[in-house]
Amino acid sequence: MDDLGLQGKIALVTGAAQGIGAAVVRALAEHGVTVNALDRQVDKLHSLVADLNDRDRQAVAFPADVRDSSAIDAVVSEIERDLGPIGILVNVAGVLRTGPIA
Repeated sequence: MDDLGLQGKIALVTGAAQGIGAAVVRALAEHGVTVNALDRQVDKLHSLVADLNDRDRQAVAFPADVRDSSAIDAVVSEIERDLGPIGILVNVAGVLRTGPIA
């Protein structure tokens, strides 16, 4: 049952392989969302997506690093070409840059 009206939506979740990102991926998938999971941790990402697909949930793995804008552009283009427009975007991935602020 989908009380939230999410059934059939297309989502992209960054930082999806573990922690909060993986929890978001699982929750969206349970509500009938087709989840495109993006992370640079390939093994964890594929394990998560395989688990969801084994339970008849719709999930696709996209191994990529959010710091690589051309890779992200390619992922978004592929999703929109194959599935349609992304209706839900959840940015969980973080980027740490060290150094002086100014």
